[in-house]
Amino acid sequence: MAAENLSQIIHHIDTVTVLSGQTTSFFVDLKGITLVGIETPAALTSAKISFRVTPDPIIIGFCPYFNAAGSLVEVNIGVDRFIGLLPADFAPVRFIQIVTDVVEGADRVFSLISRRIS
Repeated sequence: MAAENLSQIIHHIDTVTVLSGQTTSFFVDLKGITLVGIETPAALTSAKISFRVTPDPIIIGFCPYFNAAGSLVEVNIGVDRFIGLLPADFAPVRFIQIVTDVVEGADRVFSLISRRIS
């Protein structure tokens, strides 16, 4: 796979899956650009998601993500929605996982939309 020139990115979309019977997705490398939105799948078991993050998934494990105010970063979700996120909450994040509030009844694919914030 060819390396991307991230300085030219206007927006970027990654997909991440929470497998059936699980609550935590695989991780995504945001590659220095900021998460600004999430698109939810057409079917869901969960009503809320939170996030786990790490600066390096090989050396440091994933931890629940809290913002600068000390609050767990959570998002109320519904089926087939685009949800805008506060870029300031996600500016320091490199590697991220989605965590659903209940076990999913089937594989759920979320789209993570990120962009360079100036």
